[in-house]
Amino acid sequence: MGGGYFITHPAYRQYQVTVTDPEHPITKDLDEFFVTDEMYITTSDSRNNVLAQALWKDGTVPVVWTKDWGKGNVCWIALGHDPKACENENFHTLLARAAVWAATPRPEEG
Repeated sequence: MGGGYFITHPAYRQYQVTVTDPEHPITKDLDEFFVTDEMYITTSDSRNNVLAQALWKDGTVPVVWTKDWGKGNVCWIALGHDPKACENENFHTLLARAAVWAATPRPEEG
């Protein structure tokens, strides 16, 4: 249901988050930003809509994604692992927007 699973995490550190879907209501008008947090390295289902990612080794890992689940909406955010990380203003924005988006019913498919 979540769209992926945890593999590992490197040491707590600063890293850059890049928005990959700037038109989605959750990430609209957000620019790249830095966080100091614990980066979760996860798998990601190909059906996920990755909204933001971060560099990891020779590639990228998703840090925000959405997906449909039945008639519902799922949003996963891999940020905010402790009170200090939760102070990041972009994290506040993502979390608030994700809550609204996830609670908004999708239009009925015809």
